[in-house]
Amino acid sequence: LVPMLVTGLKQWHLRKGCTFYTREQFERVASSVPDASDVLALFGEIDCREGLGAAVKRGIYESVEKASEEVTKIYTRELGTLTMARKLRILVHDVAPVLAPCRETVATFNAVLARAVAAARA
Repeated sequence: LVPMLVTGLKQWHLRKGCTFYTREQFERVASSVPDASDVLALFGEIDCREGLGAAVKRGIYESVEKASEEVTKIYTRELGTLTMARKLRILVHDVAPVLAPCRETVATFNAVLARAVAAARA
């Protein structure tokens, strides 16, 4: 197991056209993974802590669930592209509910993520 860290990456940063530095770092790290490797992906904690609630408060999404659906769609699309192009086996880990103020958001997010991953595998 070789850890490959992309500090500060939100799932939101994986959307098409994003030029934020964490997206570029993700691409560099992903390109260094050998083809046909097993990969454990764990992203979304920062989305839960900072992004989802803020997007709801600004009226971009009507609920944390809707915001979660959008970012997990971006995430699973990106991981699916890597899987197909590089023959990677990507295991998606849920977000750990470590911070008390975020636990409800994380629970909602993880439920949405589980559905999205199951649908992507079908």
